[in-house]
Amino acid sequence: MDRAASGNWSNTNNWSGGDAPHVFESAPIEIDFPPGAARTSVTNDINFGIFGALAVDSIVVTGNNYLIAGKGAGTNLVLTGNPAPFFSINLQNLYCTGTNITFDSSLNLILENTNTITNNAGSTLFIQSLITGAGEVVPSSTPS
Repeated sequence: MDRAASGNWSNTNNWSGGDAPHVFESAPIEIDFPPGAARTSVTNDINFGIFGALAVDSIVVTGNNYLIAGKGAGTNLVLTGNPAPFFSINLQNLYCTGTNITFDSSLNLILENTNTITNNAGSTLFIQSLITGAGEVVPSSTPS
């Protein structure tokens, strides 16, 4: 997400490829929040009622000062625990190199499987979200 139309994930004009993530998208699904984006306050407003919440394999945050929120209380984002392949290696499920990254309490994180969260040295990550589901979190960090 790096374009300035709005902070809503459902707006296709916000995505560099012109295609917003959606519930019926084929895996692997990776969402990137790069440095230099026009908006760093972004909102997951994707939910398809009986079809459920958006499920992603990897979230990569390389930019600074991101506030990642939900549309309102009860907005869910499913973390599958399946790492997305990237140049023949598997990315962690949540990979952060930026500073001051916040997952807001308005966004619930649902873990389907074990999810690896990597917070690079010098990066700051705050998870205020409610975390539920059958999965677990395995923290990881890169050496300074």
